[in-house]
Amino acid sequence: MKLLLLAIMLVLTSNSPAVWAQSGEKPLQQPNADVNLSLDLNSRDLMASALAQVENSVSAVVYKFDDPELLPVLLETVKRGVKLQVLCDEKESSKKVSLIGDLAQAGAEIRVWPRSQGKLHAKFVLCDDNRVLTGSWNWTKSAGGKNLEILMDIKDDDTVKTFTGVFARLWDMSQPLK
Repeated sequence: MKLLLLAIMLVLTSNSPAVWAQSGEKPLQQPNADVNLSLDLNSRDLMASALAQVENSVSAVVYKFDDPELLPVLLETVKRGVKLQVLCDEKESSKKVSLIGDLAQAGAEIRVWPRSQGKLHAKFVLCDDNRVLTGSWNWTKSAGGKNLEILMDIKDDDTVKTFTGVFARLWDMSQPLK
């Protein structure tokens, strides 16, 4: 699985317009995926736009969540009746700065990755089973404002199905938030 994700990242990144612009050559067409650097597009804005378009479900795997600017977007998503499932790192979810509890109180289904299984450092969000956003971006203040992050926006059915399977596996291996 790690090899597949690495291969996808390499192919998409090598075909990124920003990479090709530096070389002076034209990029290959990537109609179902965009690679976004936070230098060019605020990742929080991209995520907020994606969440605003969701009609049925959002399934997210995040290391931690402490971004107060993303919280209202997620709360509005739940308020619209969208099923929100979030899996986060157990240790990070218990910190005072964590906003995971706010999502749980709003009606989101929250699970935590047991620390006994290592740190949960994976990051991806499935939107309506037809779009996945993945990359280095966390739901954190730092990632939303000062870090250099990458966020891939993929609308390829096979890739989305793969991530859906990964999410189901991780969800089954996790524990409900206490």
